[in-house]
Amino acid sequence: MVSIIIAILFMFGLSESFQDNLDAYLNNHLSEYSKYSYEIITLPNNISNLNDGIDLDKSREYKLNNGYMYIPVHIQPKNGKGTNGYITLKLKLYKEVLVSINEIERGIELAESDFIKVYKDVTQLRVEAVYTTEYLSDKRTKVKISKGQVLSKNAFEQIPVIRIGDKITAYIKKGTVEISMDVKAKQDGYRNKIIRVLSDENRIYKAKVESSKKVLIVE
Repeated sequence: MVSIIIAILFMFGLSESFQDNLDAYLNNHLSEYSKYSYEIITLPNNISNLNDGIDLDKSREYKLNNGYMYIPVHIQPKNGKGTNGYITLKLKLYKEVLVSINEIERGIELAESDFIKVYKDVTQLRVEAVYTTEYLSDKRTKVKISKGQVLSKNAFEQIPVIRIGDKITAYIKKGTVEISMDVKAKQDGYRNKIIRVLSDENRIYKAKVESSKKVLIVE
């Protein structure tokens, strides 16, 4: 991971060794991001003197929320009892996301020519972005996407393997015997999901989708 460090530790009089420990801590906990930058906003209120010792408290969990990271620390005054607190960082967290090149209509299965990969500060995003092309496999847009828009997961839906009106084979198992029949799909079907199918005798069954051509009658 490439990290961009914007630290203002000198403003608080913190030691160089603490900065090294903090950098290592962030590299460990922010490894899912391509790069990051940070700025220290506040130190614990209970630091009475800049000469007080301050160490990262790895026994407690950090908090990450809306671009801010709250890192647990232990403060040990030269004279007095040690106390706990948090350092607050303002973060920019970068990931490679997919961005649409042109306007995309609803119901479209995307090709690689429809988007580009761009590094974005994901702390500013209010949606769950799409990070990999693999996510788009067997999916189509369920809403219209604007030009230059970051692709979000909630803008896509699975492409049905069976469409309304498709003629498929349904089968039912009775012990070691398997009985098959021709049916028509009454709704779009997704793999391992239940759909309604209509037999040639105009009887409705519920069936589990196994493939684009075959379903298992369950009711």
